Amino acid sequence: MENRRSVIRVGLALGLAVLALGSGVMAPLWLLGPRIPDLPGWGDFTATTVGDTLLLPVLAASLAVAFRSLPSTGRRGEKIIIVFSGLLGAAGGAAEQLSWLMDNRPSLSWVLTRRHHFSAAGWYHAAFLCAATGLLFALAIGAAYRLRHYGGRDASSLARSPILVIILVCIWTFCFLVIQGGGSGISGISTAASVLILPLGTIFLCFYAFRSWTASLGALVAAFILSVLLSVIVVNTSAALGQKGFNSAPNDLCVPITSSTSCHQAIFVDHATDQSLSSDAVQVETDRLG
Repeated sequence: MENRRSVIRVGLALGLAVLALGSGVMAPLWLLGPRIPDLPGWGDFTATTVGDTLLLPVLAASLAVAFRSLPSTGRRGEKIIIVFSGLLGAAGGAAEQLSWLMDNRPSLSWVLTRRHHFSAAGWYHAAFLCAATGLLFALAIGAAYRLRHYGGRDASSLARSPILVIILVCIWTFCFLVIQGGGSGISGISTAASVLILPLGTIFLCFYAFRSWTASLGALVAAFILSVLLSVIVVNTSAALGQKGFNSAPNDLCVPITSSTSCHQAIFVDHATDQSLSSDAVQVETDRLG
C-alpha cells in the first residue's frame, strides 16, 4: 500500500491522461475537421461533452486511487483476475463498436458517417473506447478483489468514503447520458444493453467487495440520488444549449454534394445505404422523412 500523496498523484495523472486522449483528441478533431451537414457531432452529445470530458476522467482517477489505496493480496489469482477483467472490458467495448459497424440501419453521426463505415475519428474513438473500458474494468474489479480479500479497517472506511460515491455517480450518470443521446437499430440496442449492465455490475461488485449488502447501502443510496440530480441538471442544460444527440438527424439522412457530371442537377447521397439520389427523387425522400 502506497502513501496517500503518491496514490493521489497517480490518480490525477491517470485522469488527465484519459481526458487528454479522449476529449482532448476528439473535440479538436470535430472542431477543426470537415463536417457533413446535419450529421450530429461531438458537441451534440452529453455523453461526450460531459461524459468523456468530466465523468470519465474523474472515474478513472477515483478508481486508480481506490485500487492503489488497497494493499495487494499477494495471490497469484489477483494478477490473473486483473488481466482477465481488462481483456473482458476491452472485448465488450470492441463488441459494441462492431455492432455499430454491422448495423444495416445505424444512427449516423460524425464518427459513423454512413452504413458500415467509420470516419478517421470513428476509428480513433473505437480504439480509445476499447482501451478505456479495459482499463476501467481492470481497476474496478481489481479493487473489489483486493477489498474482499483484505477487509479490515480499510474495507469499512472505504464503504463510508466519498470516493465510493464518486465512482458510482460517475458510472451511473455516464450510462444515463449514453442512453439519453438516443440511437436506433441493432447498434442502439446493444449500446443501451451494455450501459444498463454496468449499473447492475457495480451494485454486484459492492456486495462482493464488502461481503454484505448493508455495508455499502448508504453509499449506493447517496450515489443514486446524486446521479439522478446530476442527470437532470445535465439534460436540462443540454436542452437549453440545443444538444439533441442522434435525434438531430434521421437514420436515412440525405446530404447534398456537388455533382461532377452536371452543373444543373444536384446529387444527394443516402449515407445509410451509400446510394445516390438525383434531384428528381429529393421531393419523394423529403416527403418520406416528414
